[in-house]
Amino acid sequence: MVPAASNIDDGEDGWMDYPSVVQKGEKYLPTTISFYQGPEYRGRWNKCRLQIRGSESRDVYGAMSRSKKYKGAYQMSPAFTVGAGWRIQKSMREMGAPKEQAFQIGEKLRATPAHRWHPFYQDWAFWSVFDNGKGKNHWPNTQGSACRQ
Repeated sequence: MVPAASNIDDGEDGWMDYPSVVQKGEKYLPTTISFYQGPEYRGRWNKCRLQIRGSESRDVYGAMSRSKKYKGAYQMSPAFTVGAGWRIQKSMREMGAPKEQAFQIGEKLRATPAHRWHPFYQDWAFWSVFDNGKGKNHWPNTQGSACRQ
């Protein structure tokens, strides 16, 4: 059963309706709404997320730093990307996703550079690592008023 806070529907085949890991097409998505709104999502921190995303990538989910080390809307390093992939896989299992589905998606996330991830997974990674404000030290751009709570 999917928690009420999730934006993920349960599929008839026993697998949950998650988007494809790799996103093709438009990467500039300045929407204020988080694509992920599952258990780790905290609406009170959304303005902080927007401040971080704007500072890190100017709202471009396909962004890449000049050094090519940091990628995606939240400028994730390769190690950050791998860790976030594991956290998402664990969260999927906690929400009741079948083990094989969670493993397949987690494995693909860990093997795919973050700027190629669907915005849903980039936002999920942010909320998982941000951890209700405890993980905001991962981003230097949290000095603004939106991140002071």
